[in-house]
Amino acid sequence: MTAEFTRSFIVEESESRVRLDHFLEQRIVGLSRGRIRSAILRGEVTVDGQHRESGRRLLPGQHIEVAIARTPPLTMIPEEIPLSIVHEDDDLLVVDKPSGMFVHPTHRVHAGTLLNAAAWHLNHGNPSMTVKPLLVHRLDRATSGLLVMSKTATAHARVAKLWMERRVEKRYIGLVAGRFAESEGVIDAPIGSSREQHPGFRVMADGRPALTKFREIERLDPWTLVEMEPLTGRTNQLRIHAAHAGAALAGDDLHGQAELAAFRAAHPAIEEPSRLFLHASMLRFQHPATRVELELHAGLPEELEAFLDIQRRQKRRS
Repeated sequence: MTAEFTRSFIVEESESRVRLDHFLEQRIVGLSRGRIRSAILRGEVTVDGQHRESGRRLLPGQHIEVAIARTPPLTMIPEEIPLSIVHEDDDLLVVDKPSGMFVHPTHRVHAGTLLNAAAWHLNHGNPSMTVKPLLVHRLDRATSGLLVMSKTATAHARVAKLWMERRVEKRYIGLVAGRFAESEGVIDAPIGSSREQHPGFRVMADGRPALTKFREIERLDPWTLVEMEPLTGRTNQLRIHAAHAGAALAGDDLHGQAELAAFRAAHPAIEEPSRLFLHASMLRFQHPATRVELELHAGLPEELEAFLDIQRRQKRRS
């Protein structure tokens, strides 16, 4: 087997009792959940030299070795898909991802993803693809906004280290149904996962620490426009934390269903956005080559701005 890459990790104290598959999802950016679980099943992951199942709970100090096999070439065929490029240089490609687009191919989705589009852009449509876009982090399919890719292994290692060490400032704009209890503050609620419930990721007492700063931007009763800053990087963190704080994100079809149902019952004639109202609007981090601080911005997409305009007009009339 020719490995695509190898990785080695030591389980930290804060990661005690985390499932093996969830541990790897957090530590290895750019790989889908299905790909990670397949790698575990194929014996490409060991824990202290032993092959373990996806659900194995880890202990501090355990040594994880990963050697992921190459994916079939068809999963990364360059495709001529327009990209909204926010920043590009010899090391980085930063785009404004639209809502509804998968970030990377999965076992079921092989085309139309952001990486397919980036592969075309970086190689000018050359099917042999000499420059492979490397994901630094991920966004949900439903979330729009800033997403960073690296062009070289060196740049990728440096930027990925910044993400892992939480030395990246990230800001999101979201619209929540109702209001949080305070106009600004920090949501401190651990996030874990369970196969017995849907959605799997949720606030759990034995989950991993998760922190989100928030502040109100504008009240558009009964909606509230907020800025959210994830201080940790858990799966679906902002969506889960918004619902946990009592005001789920507008347009969320996965988390906060009970909160959204109560909101609709209280406002039966309410108009809702056609998509998840969550947008990655700002990133600030150190450039991997120049070491100069890079600050990037992406304005709200037209469909979200249009929805806000309608709410503001209605507010003025009331």
